[in-house]
Amino acid sequence: MKKLFAVFAVLTAALAIGISAASAGAPPPPCMLDVPQLVTSPTLGGAEVQKAPFTGSVSNGVWSTCHYPITGYQYEWSYFPSGGSDHFISGATHNTFLIGTQYIGDGIHAWVSACNYVGCSSYAEATGAYYPTG
Repeated sequence: MKKLFAVFAVLTAALAIGISAASAGAPPPPCMLDVPQLVTSPTLGGAEVQKAPFTGSVSNGVWSTCHYPITGYQYEWSYFPSGGSDHFISGATHNTFLIGTQYIGDGIHAWVSACNYVGCSSYAEATGAYYPTG
């Protein structure tokens, strides 16, 4: 019985030391933000250079969420003229987008946001771009 009591006392002391260390300035757990956080960027599907028209697609990427599961994704597509900045395409809000001949000579980017019960993340730009040809 003395051995059992001694083991119990050692375990209790070890637990108390661990709790004290955790509450005495240890860094907070990595999951303090409740909206999804980007882990791996979304990617485009298929060849980047294709003859228009064709359907482009984007993956969701990988997102981390601590407390609330991901409930959905939001998508945006943009085009950018050579040497220009992105112009978002009205109504292009799905994970696929029909890239028509009007975009020949432009680059096409895709953007993804992950959402959960708390809200949605900032948009993450997919790696790469589509370049439609004639």
